[in-house]
Amino acid sequence: MVRIAVVERVSVDGGPSLTLDVDLEPDAYVVSEATLARHGEAGHRVEVALVPDGVSVTLLAVSAADESGRPAAVRVTPRGDGDGAPLAVHGALLLANADVVSALVPAGRPVHALDLDNDGPAAITVRVLAAFDELGA
Repeated sequence: MVRIAVVERVSVDGGPSLTLDVDLEPDAYVVSEATLARHGEAGHRVEVALVPDGVSVTLLAVSAADESGRPAAVRVTPRGDGDGAPLAVHGALLLANADVVSALVPAGRPVHALDLDNDGPAAITVRVLAAFDELGA
């Protein structure tokens, strides 16, 4: 078991702010990184395996950046027993709830992989962190 803390703040300029504090104690986690070529070139699409069978993803974090470190767009397609709908992600995606992550694929089955697709004109780097619990544990 590991401890993962997520501390983020969403602020509206001149308006309210919302603090998002989440502490998780998943059984384990994996981190993957992929560099995707610009759209139309070999390597602009890649599948990232997240977790083995028999586990439930409790946290999914995706970060995409261009070569200068600025947020970049990436299309993320969750894969489980079936494919979920593609998600247009600009910069970052954070889901910290097993039920929400499972809802990304048909019938709420566990997410086991992501297809990452760069539709942009420049290469990008995508980092993925997935924390998980063993089912039935």
